[in-house]
Amino acid sequence: MVGRIWLFLLPAAFGFLFELNTPGSVNGGLTSNHYNALLDIITEERKERKQMEQYIRQLEMEVKKLTNITSKIPIIQKNYEHVRSELEKVQSKPAECRNLTERQTNTTYMAKVVEITQNQVNMLLAHEKARKEDFLCFIQFDAEQPKHND
Repeated sequence: MVGRIWLFLLPAAFGFLFELNTPGSVNGGLTSNHYNALLDIITEERKERKQMEQYIRQLEMEVKKLTNITSKIPIIQKNYEHVRSELEKVQSKPAECRNLTERQTNTTYMAKVVEITQNQVNMLLAHEKARKEDFLCFIQFDAEQPKHND
């Protein structure tokens, strides 16, 4: 559009004599102020057009980002549904978890009981061995003593 305006104004521009100091009419009523105002309008239009094109590019980039995001929505929904179903499975098994915890507690308790019992057995075996040695010493001592016949 701007190119067309320039092409339209270009042949006429060479026909003007520019004397910016004189406000007189050039070429049938078009003054230099009119021409300057027209150039200002064209310059402003170009500037606005460039800003609009830049804004359109920004909007296109945002649309692409949104398109990328919306294309990922089904994947995110699928992952959400999977996580949700896994959560429902886990939430439906709290009794199993409590039973497992109770079993672990019972197993730990039983392991301690077995350890205490083993320690007691080891202590009894040590006492038995000491009593055997005491008995053997007593028998040896008694055998070494002379026997008196009264």
